[in-house]
Amino acid sequence: MLRLVIDTSTSSVSLGILSDEGWLECIDEKDIPQQQSKVLFNLIQKLFEPLGIEKKEITEIAIGQGPGSYTGLRMGMTVAKVWSFAQKIPLYTFSSAELLKKTKQKEPTAEYPQVKYLELSDYKLIEAVNDLEPIYENDHFAKKETETTK
Repeated sequence: MLRLVIDTSTSSVSLGILSDEGWLECIDEKDIPQQQSKVLFNLIQKLFEPLGIEKKEITEIAIGQGPGSYTGLRMGMTVAKVWSFAQKIPLYTFSSAELLKKTKQKEPTAEYPQVKYLELSDYKLIEAVNDLEPIYENDHFAKKETETTK
């Protein structure tokens, strides 16, 4: 198993590669508010290069589901959902708030969640990519058709 783990819930991006043997590599890019869309793919490449991993070798993806920055969550969630769907690989979610709590237990001065502190018990398998709930119930993506829009 090679699981790509992504958290974009804050103004930072935290990425990691988790194998059956444990964490292979993690990257934390701090203080990039509203820039996740510009740096996420480059950071993924930066994560893969020292390990000699290619994108097609990823067998699972896990994504932080918030709470957090609207733009950041949308970016990370979109990358994870599309990659999972396109490659037909399992998608997992985890609580970004719980991750931040674990990070602060390990590093009390930390301001951002860091994926390296996740454990396998923290992940929840999404049976189908379309089973993911909208990030915000009332956002324009989640609005259901009403009588006036029919």
